[in-house]
Amino acid sequence: MNPSRYQATVLTVCLVSLALVGSLATLAAAAPVTLRFQSWRLADPVSGPLYMKWIAEYQQLHPNVRIEPEPVPHAQRLEKFIAQVLAGDPPDVVGLTTGDVVQFAALGQVENLDRFYQAEGPEFIRSFTPVTLALSEHEGSYYALSHEVVTTDGMWYNVDLLAKAGLDPEEALSTWDAFVAASKKLTGAGTYAMALRGKDTTGSMANLWSFLSQLSGPLVTEDDIRKNLDSPGALKVFKEYVELYTVHKVTPNPLDIDFTAMSTLFAQGRTAFMHNGSWMKPIIEQQNPAMKGRFLPYSIPTFAGGNRIALADGMAFMIGKGSRHASEAWEFMKFMVSRKKQMENLEVAGFLPSLTELAGADRILNDPYLAVFARELAERGVPRPRTAKLNEIWTEVQQAFQAVLLGQKTPEEALRSAANRIRSDILRP
Repeated sequence: MNPSRYQATVLTVCLVSLALVGSLATLAAAAPVTLRFQSWRLADPVSGPLYMKWIAEYQQLHPNVRIEPEPVPHAQRLEKFIAQVLAGDPPDVVGLTTGDVVQFAALGQVENLDRFYQAEGPEFIRSFTPVTLALSEHEGSYYALSHEVVTTDGMWYNVDLLAKAGLDPEEALSTWDAFVAASKKLTGAGTYAMALRGKDTTGSMANLWSFLSQLSGPLVTEDDIRKNLDSPGALKVFKEYVELYTVHKVTPNPLDIDFTAMSTLFAQGRTAFMHNGSWMKPIIEQQNPAMKGRFLPYSIPTFAGGNRIALADGMAFMIGKGSRHASEAWEFMKFMVSRKKQMENLEVAGFLPSLTELAGADRILNDPYLAVFARELAERGVPRPRTAKLNEIWTEVQQAFQAVLLGQKTPEEALRSAANRIRSDILRP
């Protein structure tokens, strides 16, 4: 064969091969991808429609990506995700609380996201508040991308009920003793001061934990919990907290109170106080539109000699271990935590943003419904306990709480017993 013709033929074959490879790569890049997205927020009457709106927007921007939403009730979120992981079929993206990060990271059930964070660069990492980053980590690595940061440590009050009782809310909530005195004055004729939660573990223990921490010292790490859970300060707080029901009768039986009962009683004007977060405003107004403008938040009361904290948590997105579409999942997660989406989440659902540039925005600090929570997080924010055993620990303390309510143990006996079991069995070195 003529050498020049041979060379031309080889060149032609190479060019055709390269073109074919390029075409196949383009087709692969544009191949349809389905991302399964699971979150309890999809089932929420306030957040659910907002999330579906965002999903539609993302699919319009990325025609080759289909988001398959998987709503799950909040109470079943952990059980369902664990079952899916054990079956080898986790969702690509799962929305869980930042308090769940340590548990699933320690068990290897979600993807390590360090490679994605590093690819985005230092500026991306610094765009999130320090407490948000702390909540997204486990043992020095990132496992979650935070959508919001929240605290349940605000005390909502019914403006009309306090005015009727002649109480100034700031004074009534200034100290624990002032709060107890005001609570007695607010209780009677079918109305209670508050509905203390004791039926649902996470909500009731988050509220109690914030008060325990005021006099116990830190309760963040496993060592903190071993050392401080039954300290003299913690025992004092536990006793006085339980006595809101056992002695002062300013709350219905906490064994009957979960999130729904707590919010319903407050929305109906049957309780004057409600210990919960910034997201309660749209929930209460939806339950009873007549409450609009009739309730406001303030900080929780402080025990004498104590240090008030704001237990920080939030909602974050994680990638299920073994997802075949981790890169696409990351891009979807970035879209969901973007500045615009966080501001929409703030306006519609009342959740505070995790981005540093938004945390101190005038829109938040000038809002009477949000400023208290933003200030508490900025000045007193403490991460929710960083242990994979948190659910077991809180279940043990809740059982101690319930034992006192049932008259089976004294507060001191119950908390000491729970702390000893946590040290010997749950957090055994």
